[in-house]
Amino acid sequence: MGEKWYNAKDVQQNIKSKKQGNFTLTGFGDGDLFSYSADQENVTVGADAQGTPWGVINNSGLATVNVTLAAGSPQYPKMLRMANDKEVFQYSAVTPYETITAAEAIIVKQPDINAGKSAPDRGFQIKLMKSDVKPK
Repeated sequence: MGEKWYNAKDVQQNIKSKKQGNFTLTGFGDGDLFSYSADQENVTVGADAQGTPWGVINNSGLATVNVTLAAGSPQYPKMLRMANDKEVFQYSAVTPYETITAAEAIIVKQPDINAGKSAPDRGFQIKLMKSDVKPK
């Protein structure tokens, strides 16, 4: 029983925006609070035609975060304004297991908008420049 218990209430995503102020994301859609994916592998390895191996360390730090907010989230209007303004901001996410930070982030795509009989969600795709992931 030495493992940490996971509780979604212990996950927090913070935005530091010059135009919209500092805020914590709340009011999520159904499902994941966010997903994080590095855009490149840490290293590229290969071998030449004679079998001599080579390797390249990739230092880009580019990553993509997908966040789904409920359309009624208090932060939805702020995020939409940031997307419209193409504002660069600071992003951080803290889970029980790791901390993700990026001094520069930008929303690369406005959310798809839908309306129907169920509560609508709004998905934001955030590009992180030089992201850093550290274990807790």
